[in-house]
Amino acid sequence: MKKINVGFTDRTALAIISLTALAAICPAQYSLEVLRKDGFNFVEPRAGTSGYVVGVGRRSSEPNNYHALLWQGQATAPIDLTSPAYTRTMAFAAYGNSQVGRGDPVAGGQVRALLWHGTAESVVDLTPEGSLAGIANAVSATTQGGASGRQGDWHATLWRGTAASAVLLDGGAFEDSRVQGVSEEAQVGWARRSNSNNHATLWRGTWMSSVDLHPESYLYSYAYGVSGAAQVGYASNAVGTPSGHAFMWTGTRESAIDLNPTGFDFSSAQAISGNTQVGKGRPVGLSGAYSHALAWNGSAASVIDLHPAGYITSTAEGIAENGDIFGYGTNAQFQNVGLVWHPVPEPGTLGFVGIAFLGVLRRRRS
Repeated sequence: MKKINVGFTDRTALAIISLTALAAICPAQYSLEVLRKDGFNFVEPRAGTSGYVVGVGRRSSEPNNYHALLWQGQATAPIDLTSPAYTRTMAFAAYGNSQVGRGDPVAGGQVRALLWHGTAESVVDLTPEGSLAGIANAVSATTQGGASGRQGDWHATLWRGTAASAVLLDGGAFEDSRVQGVSEEAQVGWARRSNSNNHATLWRGTWMSSVDLHPESYLYSYAYGVSGAAQVGYASNAVGTPSGHAFMWTGTRESAIDLNPTGFDFSSAQAISGNTQVGKGRPVGLSGAYSHALAWNGSAASVIDLHPAGYITSTAEGIAENGDIFGYGTNAQFQNVGLVWHPVPEPGTLGFVGIAFLGVLRRRRS
């Protein structure tokens, strides 16, 4: 918008901004960007924010060594966030110039919860004192969410940039719990009580605020993302193989909406931003872990199949506030490739914007 400078009045400029915003929120399709790998044979973007993408990379020469990766802008080489203090790292979420994930220390011991600010040297160990292990799964403007304790005995944890700021969200009420998604107001994940299965859970900063989102008639459920008043995740009656349905909630188990679309025998919602939910689903006829990246707008019927031609399988893992969707696909060479779907406005909407813009010009000249 700064490039438009022809002496318009404030009213005219506001009209153009409003029309442009209308076009931006009416995507009918997506353009696909393939992220650079630069030395990595397999990459799996997990999340992103405007201008940043984070994920995991692996070289064929190091099949068991994962590297946390950061892409800054389009068509840029990934930045390896692995510092010399860690043998293996993974990045799971990003907000602004903050990234979170996990790392295995060179010195030995269990996995650590990590926070970065754009470089390997900026790494901060969030694992609280007294905990043997930690993992950071989500980040917002001021908070990070994940779990701490020890492997196999996790406790949902919330941080504000340092290990000393850690707040446990389970209050001793759960045998096992994790935070998987955060906003400034809420946290989501899953929790398991004694003699129970994992249940999708919502918190608002304290263990006393926990809400069990688990939908009836299912054995297991997990919440992965939160935006505004809505949460998304997955519920299943089976363990091991992909099964179950993607779900969306608005703060209570009674609000559960089944997002599983017609023609799919499995689906999972991984992330949400505004009115758009993203994840994956398996079309009827496919088997095993093969899936298609999917996007929804609040209902099963609204599903958009994002699966790109020429790929064997694909998944959408995250979505930014501007509508960009982040994920990966497996190509014909059986390599995981990083993908970003950019929303494209409807042609009719662009036409409307152009006509309205010309109308503004005519009124200005008359």
